Amino acid sequence: MSMDYIRVTLPELYPYVLLTAGAISFQCLLIGFGAGGKRAKLFDHDKIKEKYGEEHQKHFKTEPPKGGYPDHGDGFYGDMLAYQDWYNFTLDQRGHKNFLEQVTIIVFLILVIGIVYPIAALAFGCLHFVFRWIFVCGYKKGPNWRLVGGVPLNLSMFAMAAMAVVAVSKWVSDIPKI
Repeated sequence: MSMDYIRVTLPELYPYVLLTAGAISFQCLLIGFGAGGKRAKLFDHDKIKEKYGEEHQKHFKTEPPKGGYPDHGDGFYGDMLAYQDWYNFTLDQRGHKNFLEQVTIIVFLILVIGIVYPIAALAFGCLHFVFRWIFVCGYKKGPNWRLVGGVPLNLSMFAMAAMAVVAVSKWVSDIPKI
């Protein structure tokens, strides 16, 4: 087998695989906007400036950024939140961060599987899209509620990883031997 030149022929359904991967990526973006959208309401800029403005100015020569950045609820600014606000904000942040930790892997696996098994890739992509919403909505209720969406997400991730290995093996075995 020569690796000088390999022709890749994509299945007819591959544009839909790409669309599914793009939809999952966009979903991650939307969930991030939802998680961060509460910042302006929760992190009072005047109170942050009053409490930490001098310290921030000393180290960075600027005033603290609006929205409590870079605090995700577990830092100096998060300490100023009421307990319920802190709890809900960190649940939102953790739901989004979990997606960020996995989105690259999910998209990669869908794209790899789709080269050989586009219908399976579409099924896994749709499954992930739905169960990610369930996961994030559950996480907003409390950490244990994330399991409703998280268990199917994790099981399908392992299945996708195994299927990607099978897909690549099949794809490589189908390369003409010269």
